[in-house]
This record gives sequence, C-alpha cells and structure tokens, in this order.
Amino acid sequence: MLNIQAKLTLSAILALGFIGCGGGGNTPKDAAVVFLEKKYNGDLTSSIEADQERTKEIIKRQGNKVKEKGGLKEIEVLSEDTVGKDAIVGLRLHYNNGESEIQRATLRRNHNDTKWLISTME
Repeated sequence: MLNIQAKLTLSAILALGFIGCGGGGNTPKDAAVVFLEKKYNGDLTSSIEADQERTKEIIKRQGNKVKEKGGLKEIEVLSEDTVGKDAIVGLRLHYNNGESEIQRATLRRNHNDTKWLISTME
C-alpha cells in the first residue's frame, strides 16, 4: 500500500511525463539506481530534467524523510524485466536506521535509444 506522500509523489511524477536520468549506465537497473541515489541525495537537477517546483518540493520532502531514517545505506536490485523499449526494475531501499522498503521503477528507452528514462517510481 502506498502512503499519501508516496501517492502524491507518484502523481506528480506521472504528471511530468517522463523523467530523465543521465549517466546511469546502459541498463534499466543502472538508470533506476542512479535516479534514486541522486533523488535522495538532493541532486534535483540531475534526477529531474524539468522545471516543476511542486515536484521538486515533493522530492525534497522525501529526501528529508530519508534523512530522518539516517540516510540511504544501500539500494538492492531485486529484479529487472525488459521487453523492447520498456523495463520494470524492482528495488529494495535499505536505510541506515535498519528499515527498508521496496519500490518499483518503470523505465522506457528515449527516442534515440541512448539512455533509460524513469517514467514512474512506486
């Protein structure tokens, strides 16, 4: 079940359309991990290629939530399923306070097949 903040975040991300993640390697799992690392470390300009203040504010709040959990310790890739230009990556986020949560990233190759773009995180 998604909590209210997660639902707001997902809605904001969906409203933006595709969110790019550069420098994440050539696989969906690499792109998803780099996106989350940048997102939770406050690197908004790299994790979001759009100027949407509401989305930036939501991501900042999520970053604060991660800080309250002692920070992000590790991102574990649970699964990676690719079909054509679409992929789904299952991830487990481990926090420094011992908690963990599972997230799923949906990705799509960009128009010239040079990088994977995050379309949703839930």
